[in-house]
Amino acid sequence: MRLVLKLALLATCIILSAIPGAVRAGRGAAAPDSLKALEGLTVEEIRIDGAKHTKHRLVKGAMTSREGEPFSAANVDKDYEGLDKLGVFSQTHIKAIPGDSGVVLELDVKETFRYLPVITGEISDENGISLGGGLKSVNLLGSGIYLSATAKFGGATTIELIMRSPYQAKSHFTYQLEYYHRDRNNALFSFNEVADEIYLVIQRTMRRNYRLGLEYSYQMIQSDTDGKTLSPDNTDHVSTLGMFAGFDTRDLWSNPSMGWYNTVYGYWSGFLGGDSDFFRLRLDLRRYQRLSPSHVIALFSMFTGTTGEVGTDIAEWQTFGEGGSNSVRGWNLGSRYGKSEFINTAEYRYTWLKPRLFSYFGINLKMGVQVALFADFATAWCDDDGFQKSWISGGGAGIRLIIPYVDMIRFDVSYGEGGIGLSMNVATQEKPDRQLQRVR
Repeated sequence: MRLVLKLALLATCIILSAIPGAVRAGRGAAAPDSLKALEGLTVEEIRIDGAKHTKHRLVKGAMTSREGEPFSAANVDKDYEGLDKLGVFSQTHIKAIPGDSGVVLELDVKETFRYLPVITGEISDENGISLGGGLKSVNLLGSGIYLSATAKFGGATTIELIMRSPYQAKSHFTYQLEYYHRDRNNALFSFNEVADEIYLVIQRTMRRNYRLGLEYSYQMIQSDTDGKTLSPDNTDHVSTLGMFAGFDTRDLWSNPSMGWYNTVYGYWSGFLGGDSDFFRLRLDLRRYQRLSPSHVIALFSMFTGTTGEVGTDIAEWQTFGEGGSNSVRGWNLGSRYGKSEFINTAEYRYTWLKPRLFSYFGINLKMGVQVALFADFATAWCDDDGFQKSWISGGGAGIRLIIPYVDMIRFDVSYGEGGIGLSMNVATQEKPDRQLQRVR
């Protein structure tokens, strides 16, 4: 436990030391002379072209520039960020021109699909390939609300419903609601699992880059094998309450190349009773450093420390196994186990094909391709000695198919564990996001 506290203190210091140097996105080091001449004049109008279905007040709410307030070229950079975070446009252009008594901002946008039947899939080390379909909307009723209902079958059966409110630059509160039903072989812990899980996140954005929030989850996990759950009837019921604080200075959400994304989480599993009873601290640190328009260094570090005893306070399915495409590539799934974990990744990315707009049957999407070199190292442990003895590492190269607002598909060739040679890893979503999904 003392080791956990020391690591938590170190990671917190890293977060705090990063705040003064927070990087904000920009579209150039200096504003053109034409924009400098407009600095300080009043924004008299924001004109929006291309938002046929999206409510204009929603678009303006995602922007830092405001009608009736002074114009700033720096705010235009933030407007690009905010409109990207809104997630309903595949392309955005902003032009500032002189008006009758101030500045007029002209927005030219291309909407992505509002409603679309989708073919969806998931690839995991545990369950292989699952395919299915459903309905997805990134702009429900033109309100910017994201709604997804999908079902996947194959290696695992997964039914999921996700709903979240849109980003607004000066909004105080946003929410996200998720429901999952899973029927799968839990290969990591060797039992057939049937799970129903609900997650509710409410957060408040402050000063644009900072956020505070609450997270509540309820999980019902059923096992067909004795000893895998804390409950003797092989069904665990777990209520968890969490709090988090973080800051986000990424230039883009869809494909970041510059900035920080750091979050501190604290959880009480056993809130309102239930079968488990422990506290968990999680630190999620991410840094993107652009070297040139096509070259980016990405650094990810996630620490999760847990109190309690496995088998008494913590169910086996709530522990961690290291190895595989979403922890340490080049190692087999479950090469290391523990109630706590520390995962680190360094990745160099070269944008081979810059994301470009494709339009088919009224659907607008950007797609691109990146080439990556990476190194992973991690440990999982139940006691202090295990922390030092359980380190594993791997590295390799891969290709990233970038589909903003939809997903990322990763194809990696890696080497790490002795005796197994080169490994091929295929996964969806960015690696640090999938790492978070492993925390239960």
